[in-house]
Amino acid sequence: MKRKKGSPSLAFVVSVSILTVAVAVARTCRKPAPVRHPAPVSRLEKFAWPRGIKAAVSITFDHATNSQLDRGLPILDAHKVKASFYLDIPEAGKRLVDWRKAFAEGHEMANHSLKHPCSAGFRFERRRGEKYASEQATLEWVEADIMEANAELGRMFGAVPKTFSYPCGEAYVGKGEETRSYVPVVARHFIAGRGFGLDFSNNPADCDLAKVNSLAVDGFSFERFKRAIDEAVASGNWVIFCGHAVGEQRGKYPSIASEELEKLCSWLDQNRGVVWTGTVAEVAEYIVKARGAGTPGGKI
Repeated sequence: MKRKKGSPSLAFVVSVSILTVAVAVARTCRKPAPVRHPAPVSRLEKFAWPRGIKAAVSITFDHATNSQLDRGLPILDAHKVKASFYLDIPEAGKRLVDWRKAFAEGHEMANHSLKHPCSAGFRFERRRGEKYASEQATLEWVEADIMEANAELGRMFGAVPKTFSYPCGEAYVGKGEETRSYVPVVARHFIAGRGFGLDFSNNPADCDLAKVNSLAVDGFSFERFKRAIDEAVASGNWVIFCGHAVGEQRGKYPSIASEELEKLCSWLDQNRGVVWTGTVAEVAEYIVKARGAGTPGGKI
């Protein structure tokens, strides 16, 4: 059959078709150019402790034991270390002059509730008839108890507490499907709420100040304290220590050995350029300001 004049040859058509397919295949197989996103910036990188300090440490005590006054405070004061005391109000009332003196010297006196509600699983709670068991409490009851404690502490010290310590480290009321957190209650009334017992420090860039963690340090050696501080320094964190008695062997509460507290406070005193030791209220206030300012590195 003769080809019409002006029509493309079969070879030409085949060649064009092959070229079109090859181009399409090449486009399909070609890897797309990578999209370059900016490297993610950790929020912690935007936060800095003041004066180039690497970490913060807070020493706290619960329950206002006599040994805190008689053995703990002399050690703290000798090294100019200020601590936060979460007071058992009836106990503190027995030596109110001494506690007021400690407050005047810069230690924090803070709220640990009035009736100290805890889980009925604790033996002491069962001994008092589960009268204040958290499983039986309501958010309204807990808030009223906390505010009553605030009012009483205000009368005792002439200042409203800025921080709160969760009794037994628990932050709930009710049980089962009716369980409710009262962290929002604490957030409403305090700059910080201190939890208890988990073995980690707090990231100042994004920790929930209404429930920061503290390490249970009764029985700690200085080496264990130092390890926790080193971990906080490595990550730029805030580590909070919580103890009860000081230098007691068979007391009502577990205890920190006096010599271990002495070693800790001595080290903190000698390393103020590396670690800032402040009360929970002081550190929390700095964190709030640093987060709000958007530019880190303020003054203590």
